[in-house]
Amino acid sequence: MLGERGVLFSVVAIQALGVFPLSVEHVDFLSADAHKWMLGPLASGIVYVKKSRFEALRPILLGASNVRSPDFIAQEEIRFLDTAARYEPGVLNLGPILGMQASLELLQAVGLATVAVRIGALVGRLAASLGDLGFELAGPVAGSNASGILAVTHPSAETPEVFRKLQENRVTASLRHDRTGKGYLRWSPHFYNTEEEIDRVVALVRGFLG
Repeated sequence: MLGERGVLFSVVAIQALGVFPLSVEHVDFLSADAHKWMLGPLASGIVYVKKSRFEALRPILLGASNVRSPDFIAQEEIRFLDTAARYEPGVLNLGPILGMQASLELLQAVGLATVAVRIGALVGRLAASLGDLGFELAGPVAGSNASGILAVTHPSAETPEVFRKLQENRVTASLRHDRTGKGYLRWSPHFYNTEEEIDRVVALVRGFLG
């Protein structure tokens, strides 16, 4: 049976996994690359399929590892394994997977609840300081809708120029634009960043604004 409205629920969790504890109670499918908040290498990631949805999401690749083949003997009927291994047909990309394992072990050792609180504090510190400099926030930095990403714009400053100067001072940020062409500076500090780094960013921006 599907949900009350007969709709399957699929989540792209790349901006949540590694930041906040995440429940999959009402999720049918979930996927995420490891190279963002999970701190893993490129070309690795995870996929979650609720067991009751295995038959709804049929694997498109067949191999010796996901198809029932006793003693590696092909059978007359293709039958997938009953476990998540049904989505792992054969040789895996072991290098990035081992790197992702190490990064996930690090996050688990720190604890996602601790990571979430830490990121929230850093984002809040940066948002408050930039707000004092006249920057406008593009979204909430507290409450249930807050994220680890902070995007800001300034009513008078040339955002691309501020971004260029940040790069010259070895500060990592992203430059984004909305549909009207307005520029935004975007940061996503992780738990390993420090208050001193946040304060240095603010001091640099204050100097750029004159």
